[in-house]
Amino acid sequence: MSPNFAPCFGVAGHSLPALFMCERESAGDLMMVSVLLRLKLSGILDEFPNLAAYVPRGEARSAYKRAFAAQWAMNAGMPLAG
Repeated sequence: MSPNFAPCFGVAGHSLPALFMCERESAGDLMMVSVLLRLKLSGILDEFPNLAAYVPRGEARSAYKRAFAAQWAMNAGMPLAG
């Protein structure tokens, strides 16, 4: 991992599960999962098991699924479901 990222992920890796993924879904969860998904292939998440576990929990939430489907439809030029 780049030394520039390590301190940030060290802090976030310990505090994210406490700050996000509350009983109610939040915009913060949607944004964090989207950002962390971009890091999946880099291997950075492998160094932080709690962040790696956070991503699939976020992907499984209904708000994330709706947002992902809407983005997919928009990118494909399809009409959005009501």
